[in-house]
Amino acid sequence: MADALTTAGASTVIGATGVTIASFFPGLDLSSVVGAFGGSFFFILFAKDISAWQRMGYLIVGWIGGYFAAAELMSLAWTKTSGFSSFAAGLFCVAICISLVEAIQTGRAPKWLQFLLNRFISKGKVE
Repeated sequence: MADALTTAGASTVIGATGVTIASFFPGLDLSSVVGAFGGSFFFILFAKDISAWQRMGYLIVGWIGGYFAAAELMSLAWTKTSGFSSFAAGLFCVAICISLVEAIQTGRAPKWLQFLLNRFISKGKVE
């Protein structure tokens, strides 16, 4: 398994390259690009028991998902700036993706989904 320094260094190089390339496109919101990278990077940096390749994959998925989720949040007027919303969206995108992949592998629903179902579905039942 790769050590944390190697993974962090590779992720930083990917992030710096991605932000540099994104700056060449005038229609992209760089605040959202940096925020989404930060959110997905924060999660994969502290994730345990996943390989370096899985970390890179989750980084890219969270980065793209965070960027588009922040754009969606801004279009709904839930937020005025895209930086923090893209950070949070990138973080949650990776967390949800990891839990869904684990759910597919184990055959059990993720704990957050079990909590939501117990909280909101069983609330309407009369016992």
